[in-house]
Amino acid sequence: MSFNEYASFDGLALGRMVRELKVTPAELMDAAIARAEKHNAKLNAIVFKDYDRARATARAHAAGDAPFAGVPLLLKDIMGDCAGMPTRSACAFAAVQAVGADPSDVGEMVLGAVKTDLRPGSNDVRKGRPNLSKQQS
Repeated sequence: MSFNEYASFDGLALGRMVRELKVTPAELMDAAIARAEKHNAKLNAIVFKDYDRARATARAHAAGDAPFAGVPLLLKDIMGDCAGMPTRSACAFAAVQAVGADPSDVGEMVLGAVKTDLRPGSNDVRKGRPNLSKQQS
């Protein structure tokens, strides 16, 4: 799926396309990661990238009937705990490994987490605050 196609659908429409086998979760994940990487250099919004696990989850995804099954998403780094992902709840000094639920249990595929405050310069890892990314690509 091309970036232009991906951007023209909302999450429900993408989920319906997955259920109808018109697109695979892996195709959606690749499009989502490409879009995130294209814009994150300027926005600096993503504080944790979990692309390898997201791609593996997308490849292993079995068709389901949940509305968002197979649709990639980014979690907010506050109260968005996900098993295996660190969270800091908007506090650079509070990085911990989350013990949250595994969103893939209900069909959701998390590709990372975004910072809580998206104003320019806020919670900015380039200004000496820790970057929780375990992967930089």
